Amino acid sequence: MPNERDDMRLGAFDSIQLEMPDADHLASIAAQMQSSLRPVRPFPSRPAVVALSFLLFAVFAVAAAMPFGYGGFHRFQAVQRMLDYGVVAVLALLFSISLDQQIVPGSKARMSPSTAILTSLAALCAVTLLLFPQVAMRDFVARGVPCLRLGLIVSAVGGVVGWVFARKGYATSPARAGAVLGSFAGLAGVAVLALHCAIQNGPHVLLWHLGTYVIAAVTGALIGLRRRFLRTKTHP
Repeated sequence: MPNERDDMRLGAFDSIQLEMPDADHLASIAAQMQSSLRPVRPFPSRPAVVALSFLLFAVFAVAAAMPFGYGGFHRFQAVQRMLDYGVVAVLALLFSISLDQQIVPGSKARMSPSTAILTSLAALCAVTLLLFPQVAMRDFVARGVPCLRLGLIVSAVGGVVGWVFARKGYATSPARAGAVLGSFAGLAGVAVLALHCAIQNGPHVLLWHLGTYVIAAVTGALIGLRRRFLRTKTHP
């Protein structure tokens, strides 16, 4: 048996008058929606994005070192070349995958950006200590500052190139994407120094070469945090 509350609900429902828009109004809404539509270029597949990122890194590093010479490459022994450049290549592939995860929304993250960044730094330090056990402090600063300066310039240019590439996608987290992109650019600076610098001194490589990587990673993260702040402020 319906109770008093049910009767009240039915009465309220009966009192509602639904007004359907007329055909002209619907046609106007449809026209406005169609006028705002624009063709969208489909984003490349994930393997294509990773391959393009890795290829762009390799071409950029080799081309950027060309004006300064390949003194490090020519002085390296075959084993040093294989290990040093091999580790850089593996890390470049790692960052290509990580960058793809950051600029393609919904991508499955197999490794967090912080893990990728710290793992890469540890690998670079390990291969440096293994390949360059010599320790010499003569003219340490005078010979190191030019390397750091060159590495930072290369990283800055690489960061701009990477940013243009990353804009093809959409970074849901600007801070993480900035850290990954900055680290990727810093790795390009390390690669150029490995091709150019002929100094086989462990402390020199650890401080002046890998310092490029650390500074670029921190800078990328800070830029990403600023972009996230501006995005949050604009769209609360």
